[in-house]
Amino acid sequence: MDLERAIIKSCNIFFYELGRRLGIERISEHAHELGLGERTGVDLPGERTGVMPSPEWKEAVRGGKWFAGETISVSIGQGAVSVTPIQMLRAVSAIASGGRVTTPHLLLRSERREPGPAPRWEARQLTIDTAASGRVRQGMRGSVLGGTRHIARLAGLDICGKTATVQVIGNERRKELKGDLSGLKDHSLFVGFGERDDPRIAVVGFLEHGGICGLAAAPLAREIFRTYYAKRQGPDRRQLLPRSIEAPEPAPREPRGISSDHPAGSGPQPAPAVRTATLQAGGLER
Repeated sequence: MDLERAIIKSCNIFFYELGRRLGIERISEHAHELGLGERTGVDLPGERTGVMPSPEWKEAVRGGKWFAGETISVSIGQGAVSVTPIQMLRAVSAIASGGRVTTPHLLLRSERREPGPAPRWEARQLTIDTAASGRVRQGMRGSVLGGTRHIARLAGLDICGKTATVQVIGNERRKELKGDLSGLKDHSLFVGFGERDDPRIAVVGFLEHGGICGLAAAPLAREIFRTYYAKRQGPDRRQLLPRSIEAPEPAPREPRGISSDHPAGSGPQPAPAVRTATLQAGGLER
């Protein structure tokens, strides 16, 4: 199985092996370069840092040594990994834009009184192999076309994306608990961008207790993509405008243990103030 197929099928075993070969030091280094486990600098109060673990982090925070098995968990976003939706958005924006890591901002409108070039978004440029990042984008495109999350697909648009299940509690702990567990249902996450070869917008959809595999978050993100492109491209795409943005209730399923559909960490996650979170990534808009 190659990289593209592993992304499309959310193949745990592929990423277990990839993580073992890379090692935790390289995983942590590259993740931090993409802004995971760090504040993005968004102009909102109370932003969380999150955690992208390393042997040094474990020694300092937990007073223990790093074990090889922990690297395997981190490889699919499990273990001590804890990231925020906006960190995921910024990371996928960097993948879409060839390594441009932006500082996100809230923007209602922009007014220019003086002639000249438009101001640039604050950003740093990573050195990313073009062929490798192209393969990741192709895998994300395949995931939307016919992979694990084809429910985000839009006819005529090359949307790329990936889903995640944010576990509220671990599977073993879930088995131990009795009574109503509806308040401990996993969160639903989808992150993506469009279009593949001309990225203009990145979107993250996060639905508290929306269930596994992004089944609830992906349709919400799809409607944001639909509305954005319909408004941007004029009458020829007005048919893209949504009639409804209601997400279908995902079919009941039992959690399946750790999965590469769980990149946002296995521990309890702080509840966001808003049940769905989306942001246009300014670094993609030219």
